[in-house]
Amino acid sequence: MKIKNFTLTPSFLFILLFFSHAEEKPELTNIPIPENKAIESNSEKEKITEKSQKSTDETTQDTQDELAPWNLPPTLTDKFGLEFVLVQPGQFSYEFKDETIEYPFYLQKTELSQEAWLLITGSEEWKSSQQFRDKPAKVSPSHPVVYVNFIDIQTFINVLNSKHGKPDYRLPTQEEIAYATSAGTRTKYMTGDDYSGLSPYCWYNNNSDDLKMVGIKESNPWGIHDLNGNAWEWTMERGDDFTKNFPLLEDGEPNLRFKHGGSYMSDPEECSSHYQQPIPITMRDEDLGFRLVRRVVEDEF
Repeated sequence: MKIKNFTLTPSFLFILLFFSHAEEKPELTNIPIPENKAIESNSEKEKITEKSQKSTDETTQDTQDELAPWNLPPTLTDKFGLEFVLVQPGQFSYEFKDETIEYPFYLQKTELSQEAWLLITGSEEWKSSQQFRDKPAKVSPSHPVVYVNFIDIQTFINVLNSKHGKPDYRLPTQEEIAYATSAGTRTKYMTGDDYSGLSPYCWYNNNSDDLKMVGIKESNPWGIHDLNGNAWEWTMERGDDFTKNFPLLEDGEPNLRFKHGGSYMSDPEECSSHYQQPIPITMRDEDLGFRLVRRVVEDEF
């Protein structure tokens, strides 16, 4: 077979040269990471860490701000002569778990006295019950009102709010009164885990055989008297509306609320910081009274 002669043109030589010097691609695993790239990576990590820490700090600060003391007077005496102590937001241990009170409120310094009831309502209707007639309680202006049931207190609060012009007065909730009673402590009693230090603050069956005047015993660290002993105190449930009628029965059972704090007839166990008992809202007793809350925040709950 006859092969034709051909000439090596410049273009053909270029192509041969290109393919003869071509190199294989290096494997990526053999390519070292430049030092400046590693520095950039560490810098990014630091930025992410700083951002995360900043977010945590802001969340912590938000929580602290929510529970920070409000710029409010520490005590308040209203136009009816009722004295209140400011309770600031905070955290406490209640029923074996941590609870938070997220808003400030004013809690009455003592149990409501018979004098205050008469001043606000113009009557002593609490004396008209059959229970009082059967076994009268000690009567004096400075003794707490007793023999009042939840419905009696509802009527009283509606009269008080009407005279005040706003629905600022109510009963304390179970959590609020337990928080105020513990007064920043986490022990069974305000004074410790046993009742040995209870007597200076509390009238109970070890040191009393009858109802005493309000405010005689020493106050707790927050300046509030008789949160334990002397007279049990009614509490309300969150959301209770005192402008509406409360059913006496729920699902065929008595409608219940809790009483707090023990009385002069109680043993020490009932005078611990968080001790409360459910009772029918119709109950009246010789050692059962109440104290008021005056709200600060309109939308507390």
